[in-house]
Amino acid sequence: MSILAIYVKVSNVWIGYGGLCPIGTYSRMARTHRFPPNRIRELREERGWSEAKLGALCMPPMTATQIDKREKGLTAVTMEDMHRIARALECHPGDLLPLPPVSAEERALVERYRELAEPERRTVFRMVDKLASAPD
Repeated sequence: MSILAIYVKVSNVWIGYGGLCPIGTYSRMARTHRFPPNRIRELREERGWSEAKLGALCMPPMTATQIDKREKGLTAVTMEDMHRIARALECHPGDLLPLPPVSAEERALVERYRELAEPERRTVFRMVDKLASAPD
């Protein structure tokens, strides 16, 4: 036995094969590169849609496999893909990006905000908007 390792560059992604194997054969290794996380699956599941339904709503359509690979980060989500998928989900392309982490303080603030009646919510929003737009 000998060690045979093969690395192939496909669309700027290195895919590795190799390991201990007889000469002339190879064993597949796990893909060495994953793309950044996204929220496609989360937004699709919020709507109760299958991968096939989301793919069919994209223009031009995508297959369920194409959607699945993008959700899992096995295939890059291009800008064109982001726009196609966002239009189908009726959201902004930026909504497909991962959300920043939220602190315990921010979660508590949101929970308290949700407990307010609508008039108080509007008042709080105006106050926060005014504070955020005030010069330092």
